[in-house]
Amino acid sequence: VETKFGALPNYQYALGLAYYNQHHYADSAQIMEKLLLRNPPREDKVEHVLGDSYLSMGKLDEAETAYRKAIDENPKDPEYYVAYATALRRSGADHLDDAIIRLKSAQSMNPSDWRIQLELGLCYESKSQFADAATLIEQAAQSQPNLTAAHVALVRIYFRLGRKGDSEREKIKVAELERKQQEKLVREYSTDSLIDGSSQQDSGESAH
Repeated sequence: VETKFGALPNYQYALGLAYYNQHHYADSAQIMEKLLLRNPPREDKVEHVLGDSYLSMGKLDEAETAYRKAIDENPKDPEYYVAYATALRRSGADHLDDAIIRLKSAQSMNPSDWRIQLELGLCYESKSQFADAATLIEQAAQSQPNLTAAHVALVRIYFRLGRKGDSEREKIKVAELERKQQEKLVREYSTDSLIDGSSQQDSGESAH
């Protein structure tokens, strides 16, 4: 298959994305870099994955450059603004204002996007604007009740606002979500998946 289709941009993109999803970020970045030299039809998507790969490797400057190029190619995709703002926020306080400007631009396109609400809220938290941060991250948590990152952030933000009861409530929520995630992992790696032939069917229960 690789011999026949290996030169096709779609194949290379899919291969790079597969490497990224398997946490082989350097391999993903290398493939996307080479693909961009061939002027693929959707350079914005390639730049986005390249930026994600760089971000996962801690190469913040390279990630920011890739995300900016993705935005230049397709300024109507809010996800690119969120990714770019994430890289900016991780780069330090000097970059927060730029991140907020980018996120507000994305928010004007999609006000209800929970990813924008969460990242914008985290930026405000980094600027110690805790009330603004709480409002936005509460919206994200309302939209995505099982979004652990939102509840973890609210633990910190409520504490800084002096809302100790709300902070404790969020701690309980985080513990509950983490417990459910652990239970899910246990189910996925249960004895049903072993190759020795043992399963819950032996006890009359159906296997999943």
